[in-house]
Amino acid sequence: MPSPSSPAVPWENAEQSDAEVVHQVLAGNTAMFELLMRRCNERLYRATRSIVRDEQEAEDVMQQAYVNAFMHLRQFNGSAQFSTWLTRIGINEALARVRRQGRYQTIDDDFSNVEPLMAGQSPDNPERQAFTGELRGLLEGAIDTLPDGTREVFVLREVEGMNTAEVADCLGVSEDVVKTRLSRGRAALRRVLLEQIGSTAPDFRAKVLGENRYKTLADYKGQVVLLNIWATWCTPCQAEIPSLQRLYEVYGAKGLKLVAVSIDDYVSEDSIKAFAKHFGVTFEVLHDSTHNIEQAYQAIGYPATFVIGREGTIRRKWIGPDDWSSQGNRALVAQLLGVETPRASGEAADR
Repeated sequence: MPSPSSPAVPWENAEQSDAEVVHQVLAGNTAMFELLMRRCNERLYRATRSIVRDEQEAEDVMQQAYVNAFMHLRQFNGSAQFSTWLTRIGINEALARVRRQGRYQTIDDDFSNVEPLMAGQSPDNPERQAFTGELRGLLEGAIDTLPDGTREVFVLREVEGMNTAEVADCLGVSEDVVKTRLSRGRAALRRVLLEQIGSTAPDFRAKVLGENRYKTLADYKGQVVLLNIWATWCTPCQAEIPSLQRLYEVYGAKGLKLVAVSIDDYVSEDSIKAFAKHFGVTFEVLHDSTHNIEQAYQAIGYPATFVIGREGTIRRKWIGPDDWSSQGNRALVAQLLGVETPRASGEAADR
């Protein structure tokens, strides 16, 4: 199989249909498979990413999907579009991986009590506009919160623009299942977006470690703030720290204020500082042993993280650990800062 670094296929072949290109590959012109990869790369990435929810793993799944497609290319009979056939291969590979790891559970497809909350065919619906506009990063993060089964339907149908029959074919489910999951996905996404956007961030008061002074939200007025509520005893908090640090290393110099407020009760400030040093933390760490910040932000679990825009409104909230260096979170922060989103490590040049 040709690699992504192979010499570019001639431009005059770019107008050929996928079926014609497949015929050429089967006839021995294997370099033409690169053209098929280029055409399908973005859709395949989004489809597999919607299942594995990790950029690097999505890249691995894509590579395996390309290998599988190349080795079984003679099985492509043209009854569906090549992109649909390839996407199904990628989806099957992604599903196999997450199921082996025990981290995928499909929803119950009971068709009762399903209420469509928005027009499904309009290209001007709020989700489409958000994905292509200034809320793209926020929406990507919100999509990740959708349940397994619903998430990939939404991405294929609303983001990639595939029709119901194509999505059903890719996922190996009925069209009724696609419609039901899409309706549920739209409703859930609206709830997530309404929870995350527009509310004014409450004030807080937390102590600067090692100093006899406090900081409040007013100290960060007019700046983009990522407020993280955590504790040294919280294992999920520890797991999240590396991605927070990676995010800060990219955007700290560009204006992001990453403020981690420890809510430890019986831990000394020196211990909190030693803990942060152990994890290589260079962003700001404060301490609130009163737990008032939890009540103000209604944190129902740890870690609890809030992305606050320059105008002081919460643009995203997340309870539990997250990968804050993911493409969706980086895109949101970059948008709020008004800077370009750096490419993820190993991200394909044409995606």
